[in-house]
Amino acid sequence: MIAENQIRERLSRYLRGEISLDRFEDWFVEGSWNMHLHSEEAAQKLAAAVELRLAEYSSGHLDEASLRNELLPLVNKSTSVVSFGGGLPAGGSGSNNNIIARHFIQVAARSQRVLRPEEVESSDKEPAGALG
Repeated sequence: MIAENQIRERLSRYLRGEISLDRFEDWFVEGSWNMHLHSEEAAQKLAAAVELRLAEYSSGHLDEASLRNELLPLVNKSTSVVSFGGGLPAGGSGSNNNIIARHFIQVAARSQRVLRPEEVESSDKEPAGALG
């Protein structure tokens, strides 16, 4: 049996350069063999995601740098619980109002100068920055 946190820990060791890809693969193949019989669903899904990336690498669809980039998001578990209409907290049951959503941070910045009414009137008469 292999647990989700074990996969993440060993994967992070590979990504930090503490163990080689070969060593990670050897451990992963041995630990994930027949995991569908005893491991939790979250561990099975994570293992499937890792296995897919390793297969893409071994078939030549990814080089090692791309493999590392693909594996990096799998190390950190990033989920947020969002509830609507007074739904139950995470782990509760009996409500269909709870959803789990991945969160991504996007930043948009825009600066704009707002003209006062007197500036609008004067800008209609002479161009900005005009010397008199």
